[in-house]
Amino acid sequence: MNRKPFKEIDWRRHLNPVFVRYCLAEKRLRLASSGSEADRRLAFLDLAAESRALNEERSSNRFKKYEAVWAEIIRPLDGEVRPDSGEPGRAYAVNPEGSAFFRDLVFLKFGVSYRQLVTAAEKDSEAHKKLLRVHRLYYEFRWKKRGFANLQLRFSMTHFQLIVQGLDFGLGGLNEFEFEACFNEICPCAQRHSGEYVRKTVRAIKKACDALLESAKTPTSFELS
Repeated sequence: MNRKPFKEIDWRRHLNPVFVRYCLAEKRLRLASSGSEADRRLAFLDLAAESRALNEERSSNRFKKYEAVWAEIIRPLDGEVRPDSGEPGRAYAVNPEGSAFFRDLVFLKFGVSYRQLVTAAEKDSEAHKKLLRVHRLYYEFRWKKRGFANLQLRFSMTHFQLIVQGLDFGLGGLNEFEFEACFNEICPCAQRHSGEYVRKTVRAIKKACDALLESAKTPTSFELS
């Protein structure tokens, strides 16, 4: 029986090459963490150069929808004073809920922003329970030194960062087989990936981010009757 020749999966045709180089540089730096100081320094300098190139590419990129995701995740409530608005040169004690890290945890755990969760908690006891669960995650990470992989989050921090950034550079255009080949090569976690898992994760993250950006139009303040 004649077999068709194997055709290499060409996932790179979908992605901006500057984004690909940046991801590979980030992966090299993570892998170099267990190497020599010279290796770590070279990897750091490589990532710094690729980061500058990515920032330049981002400034000229016409499609920037998902660039706003991280800013929206940590955006203050209406009327809230940001923790970084104090006197320069001074450090301030911060309510955990006011920290960017806490608000990152809210989204990575539940796929909604802190603004959305707090607004819902005004009337919904289940939303308030979710807020308390994030406090426990915050405690476990900061005081029990449990890493992101042990917090049972909905979205992996590594995959979330890669996917959200990649959505503005063509990542959403891959199929299941291309996702597998792509993530096996560029993902900083350096693990083997299932194409089906990556496809579902990209779809879930994109859906959550689209809802997040749409929710930016909803205020967290109310008119007094």
